[in-house]
Amino acid sequence: MSAYRPRTRARRFHTPVAEIRRDSGQVAVDQAVETAIADYPSSPDWPVLTGEQRRATLDGTRDAATEVCPEG
Repeated sequence: MSAYRPRTRARRFHTPVAEIRRDSGQVAVDQAVETAIADYPSSPDWPVLTGEQRRATLDGTRDAATEVCPEG
């Protein structure tokens, strides 16, 4: 069983940012990412995540905006 990797999961979830960037530019990508981050606390999964998992989820979402991830 693989380890839970919220940063990787968040990045995969937001992979369509390339399409947003192509269609609307980086400003639209940044806005979409910040909207997603603002919505996380209302997610049913958010309360059960540890602080580390929450930080990794936020980092992964921001990685998706840049299409760069230090975890590979």
